[in-house]
Amino acid sequence: MRQGTERSTAAVCKMVLLDVLGCTILAIHAWGCVSVPKSTVVTTPKSAAVAVDIPSKRDDPDLAHSPLMSVPIKNATYHIVSSEGATDKDTTWNLTLPKLVSDGQYIYSLVAAGSFHDFNGALQIRRKRIGKEEAFATIWSKSSAKEVLGALFIDTHSALHVIYYQSEPGAPTRARLRYEKADDPRAQTVAFHEQLTPDDSLCATCRMGVLYNKDDDTIHVVNDSIVEQQLRYRRKKVTDDSWTTRETLQLAYRLLDGRFQYFYYPKIVFFKGQLHVFTTGNVFDTQHTEARFFNGIKHYYRDYNGPPGIWHNEWVRGPVADGTNTALYDAYVTRADQLALVNAFSRPQGKVKELSLFLSSIGFGDWRLKPIFSDENAQACVEQTADGSFHLFSWYPHTPLNYARSSDGVNWQFFQLPRPTGAIQRDFLSVNCMSTPNSASLQEPSAIVTGFTTGQSTAPANGAGPSFPHGHSVILIEVPK
Repeated sequence: MRQGTERSTAAVCKMVLLDVLGCTILAIHAWGCVSVPKSTVVTTPKSAAVAVDIPSKRDDPDLAHSPLMSVPIKNATYHIVSSEGATDKDTTWNLTLPKLVSDGQYIYSLVAAGSFHDFNGALQIRRKRIGKEEAFATIWSKSSAKEVLGALFIDTHSALHVIYYQSEPGAPTRARLRYEKADDPRAQTVAFHEQLTPDDSLCATCRMGVLYNKDDDTIHVVNDSIVEQQLRYRRKKVTDDSWTTRETLQLAYRLLDGRFQYFYYPKIVFFKGQLHVFTTGNVFDTQHTEARFFNGIKHYYRDYNGPPGIWHNEWVRGPVADGTNTALYDAYVTRADQLALVNAFSRPQGKVKELSLFLSSIGFGDWRLKPIFSDENAQACVEQTADGSFHLFSWYPHTPLNYARSSDGVNWQFFQLPRPTGAIQRDFLSVNCMSTPNSASLQEPSAIVTGFTTGQSTAPANGAGPSFPHGHSVILIEVPK
């Protein structure tokens, strides 16, 4: 199942319905086999029981700033990015991956195309000059892609990088990590060149996290491997020829009741001299695959500049009990230099749904829960623009798209973005923000969102998953200051 659909029983039912219908993507532009390395892994015992989550510290939400009280933004404009998206996977699936970046001249979007269930899926990179009335153009396309599992970033040399999973020839259900770079993505004809992959082993769940550090020109990758279901980390300078020693963060393990504990959607953050990796825990039952659920936020951290060594870890939230779902959607540093995690939480039997921030002043241990709003366990992401302000985009099934502004990254004022009636006549699906750390900071925030058009007819889901026979579209939404 996809991130964002494994949050609650109610959310799963709604998302399955939406996945049956088909999708459209928007780019919103709004204002204002190998040996295990020697590194030590401090792990939770494999026999640890699943516990009920009880947050220790909590601030009440400011309901005056809730989306329920928000006002619409009326002056948005829309531009088509692509009308030939994939027929069975929407582009914003796995929203923790950076799929929208900019070098200050162009916006680059990763788009899903083809049919992944038929193993004919493809990833495309499409670009458009900022502020110009021109069509988005494809500058890169890769067939045999493994679902919508790709990440983009722009380095300080203005090169565009793409890291993605590609299926094995003759064995399309198996995939390996691949890495390419274009030194001049602004050229009329863009040349991408294959780079040394951070990990050539077969992937297990094929989740990954990618982050670029502008301060020291380094690429950071966390991915999983079929080798002992390892969650692994490596880095390299853009100009280096090799990656650092592979480090193991976590192994999948079996719970007391026989189910498996996996760790999905790694999100990498740099904070106060430390490297942080946050994941969403996933409980998986091989006998009842439909019963899987997200059960917490697992955190790994170590000194950034120290030698490879001990990775400390903690559960920021969870592990939660059956019937409760909680997932990580984003992580960033606030204006007051706090580490913030965007967390969706639901407990259907108690009718509890909320989107919250977990805040820490030191990066571990002292987490404080501050609800953003308490009426939806929405998907959401945050970006920071060149003026230092923060922008949050959020969405929940059958609701308008919500947009919020904040001067400090903690307290939000919400606005409703108008529905692009010329392109979206059906429900939205998901959201993915402009990746601030992985690209140039822009004056205006951007995000991509999936949704549906009336003209893109749909078919019922089958054993292979959702089906959108006529694909999905991609739209750029701009909301000027």
